[in-house]
Amino acid sequence: MNRLVVTIILLFIISNVKAQYSTNYWDVDTLSSFNQPHNPFTDALPMWLLRQNLTINAYQTEFSSEFTISDNNDLNLNTYLVNYLPVYNKKSFSVTIGTSYSKTTIMTENDSLNKSIQDICLLWLPVQYTFNRWKFTFLYEHFLTGDGNSLFTKTGNTKRVFIISTYNFNLKWQLSLMTAYLETRMENENRKMITPAFQLRYKLSQRLMLTMGAPVIFAFEWSPVPKIDLAFSQILLEYTEGFIRYNFSKNIGISVNYRSTGYSSADTYFKSESIQLNDQMIVYNNLTQNQKSISIKLGLKTSQNIGIILTGGYKIGQSIDLYNNENKLGNADGMNNFFIGLNIQYLKYL
Repeated sequence: MNRLVVTIILLFIISNVKAQYSTNYWDVDTLSSFNQPHNPFTDALPMWLLRQNLTINAYQTEFSSEFTISDNNDLNLNTYLVNYLPVYNKKSFSVTIGTSYSKTTIMTENDSLNKSIQDICLLWLPVQYTFNRWKFTFLYEHFLTGDGNSLFTKTGNTKRVFIISTYNFNLKWQLSLMTAYLETRMENENRKMITPAFQLRYKLSQRLMLTMGAPVIFAFEWSPVPKIDLAFSQILLEYTEGFIRYNFSKNIGISVNYRSTGYSSADTYFKSESIQLNDQMIVYNNLTQNQKSISIKLGLKTSQNIGIILTGGYKIGQSIDLYNNENKLGNADGMNNFFIGLNIQYLKYL
């Protein structure tokens, strides 16, 4: 009798272990409308946490151009290009190399403050190891940021290192614990910071996923009915984005989008410049602008892995804050403008 009980217990343990190993806690729902190449784009971090379930096993190339038209009919071009290339993917071990380039224009009522900010990610290098319910990620990022006078100097350069441990309690609940090291080169000094963070992900069903914590305060993607998609994300307290989309078919969708975000990163430093503002001479090396926009996007899936998005909308330029390193010195009025955009993406999961 004792042998029978022991045998039953052993068989139960073995079957439970096999069940754990056979369950894929890191599945990516490639059939979801949110995982299609013509989906309205949200910030990369919520997309990675929600849609891609922290996996890096995907080819992705995205190019977008955006034309803004000022009140005096000046035409300004903003450009964004990103490429993620998996270089090693075997069983539980994955490595990806990514790069990106963005160029945005700060537009103000004061022509002397209008500036083209460039941000070049020279290297985005995540290394991952997955074991059953666990995923361990080491991520290194290296950026060149600044304007035309400082882009290729040390001023503005940023390095980031993330160590992330993620555990799936079950197929619904997932917890990520993170440690981040951030280093930014200001004009005359380095700013260094080590900070902890966490993200709690909840997959209620195939139709609704959400995450909360930090740096993503709250985000969700929800399909309440088959043809309607809703998404929202709040990163820290500065970046808010959301959309509601109607899908005419699997290949065509139209959405209304809202975005409130820093038009220039607070980490973008350049060589000092001076300006006469409000009867005061200000010497600054950083500009930040929080800008709101509302737009309509038409998404077209032209093939299995290629999507095109056409955009038209209006931006509300709020005040521009001027800093010297981390010291705020003053502000100026931003500029409102209409804009149109084109986005092309290639997206293929392994």
